[in-house]
Amino acid sequence: MAPPEQPSYEIDLHGMTGDQAVRETHQRLLQIRAGRMSCKVRIITGRGGHTHDGVSVLGPAVESWLQTEGRRVASVSDVQWARDHGSLLVQITIREEAD
Repeated sequence: MAPPEQPSYEIDLHGMTGDQAVRETHQRLLQIRAGRMSCKVRIITGRGGHTHDGVSVLGPAVESWLQTEGRRVASVSDVQWARDHGSLLVQITIREEAD
């Protein structure tokens, strides 16, 4: 069995608010997508260990955006939580445009 593909890019969102994290994810994914290359991206959200209730704020906000707008504007084709539950693994799939 082949080892899982390592992400080509990483986006670290530690220290941001939910809104800032969504904006940063949007901007970075558009930059990555502009390279016209299908690839895997790790988005580090953290597990929420530094919040007052120990629940992640960034993870759910970013995941929700990825599942809706991210699919449309950044060619996100797959979103999965990494085993550590502190990061999301995102697949960007660039489809060849018909001539």
